[in-house]
Parts: sequence; C-alpha cells; structure tokens
Amino acid sequence: MGNQMLLTILAVSLFTTMIMSMHYGQMIKNENMYKAHYYLQGMKVADKYFQKIESDLLGKVKTFAGTNTFYSGYTTTETVNSITYTVGVSSTYCDSIGTTAYSATDFIRINLSVSSVPTTGDTLVIGTSSYPLSRIYPDPGL
Repeated sequence: MGNQMLLTILAVSLFTTMIMSMHYGQMIKNENMYKAHYYLQGMKVADKYFQKIESDLLGKVKTFAGTNTFYSGYTTTETVNSITYTVGVSSTYCDSIGTTAYSATDFIRINLSVSSVPTTGDTLVIGTSSYPLSRIYPDPGL
C-alpha cells in the first residue's frame, strides 16, 4: 500500500511537471510571436515614412533642399493597435553611395530609427544611431 501511494505521488508530480513545461514553452512561443508582430509593425511604420519622403520629392511637395532641412532631426510618434512607435528621422547630403558630404549635393541620405515599448515590456528598437535604416534619394530635378 505504501509503494502504491509513493508511485501515485510520483506520477502526479511527473505529469504536473510535464504540463507546466508545455505551458511554459507555449508562453515563450507566444511572446516570440508578439515580438515578431511588433517588429513587423515597426518596419511598416518605417516604410511609411520612406514612401512619404519619396512621394514628397517626386510630387514636388517639398523642394530637395527643403526635404533635407525638414527631416534633419525630425521626430514623431505613430500609434498602431494601441502601441506607440517613436520615429526618429535624420537627413544629410551625401554622394551616390551614401558617404556624407559637407555641402549641398544631388543626393540626400535619410536615416530612420523606430522604437517602441510594447506590452511585453522590452524596448523594441529598429534601426539604431549606429546602424539606422537608410535610403538615398537623388534630386528629382536632375
């Protein structure tokens, strides 16, 4: 009778441990899925600003020099599904491969970074000051 009771207790603890491990694994998978979702939303926010800059240049909404001036140190926020993304944009004159030029040229490089603190509590950063998301835009008036 004592051995059966001991085996029953061991079996219950084994199955409890297995169930807890499965739930923990599922929790980790859910957290990774949400982080990937927030990262993808942040990339879409970044792409929105790149497209906006390109359309401003092509549609001549802003001049080439005006675009460089306007987006130099530009910061804004976007809210997507109740998550706030902070967008930082900087611009500088450059050559055709992105090397910084110290006078007006026919190209500007737009550097963009996006950060957010989603519900997981970790800060999500897309594009840092050292490694920003960058695009080079030529002067459309050429």
